[in-house]
Amino acid sequence: RQFKEIVVLREGLVVHVYDLLEHGRRWWRSLAWSSDAAVSLHNLSPRTVEARGSRVHTVMGSLQRSVPPAPSVVISRRLTAALGKQVFVPPRLLYGLIPTALLSAYDLWQNEDGSLIGDVKPGHPIGDALRTRLAVSLSEVGGTVSGA
Repeated sequence: RQFKEIVVLREGLVVHVYDLLEHGRRWWRSLAWSSDAAVSLHNLSPRTVEARGSRVHTVMGSLQRSVPPAPSVVISRRLTAALGKQVFVPPRLLYGLIPTALLSAYDLWQNEDGSLIGDVKPGHPIGDALRTRLAVSLSEVGGTVSGA
């Protein structure tokens, strides 16, 4: 059985459909389909161009895609007492929630308060040019926060 979550955005009349994936006994959203690729944070295929009124939209992804249950391993670390326990978050669990460019450049770790810290992936070109750390804090807007 595959669970999906449908998110309708009033601005731009956009619909995103997320697969709900279980990983480490938690549920996460992963973008499966979008009615408008221009406002999506992840690239999906197939892509189809549709005309709606006077505008043209690129629809991407598949509603029929099935993601079978798979075994998962939770990787955690405790670098310092101040940071506390951090859990590694595989990129596929954040598709559509965080821009793909950031997911490809950073390894993300979830803190106990739900926020995320990203360290540049070893060997990634951005690491040679910049010594950066990504910090993502979550806020509840118009609904509940699930997953990350």
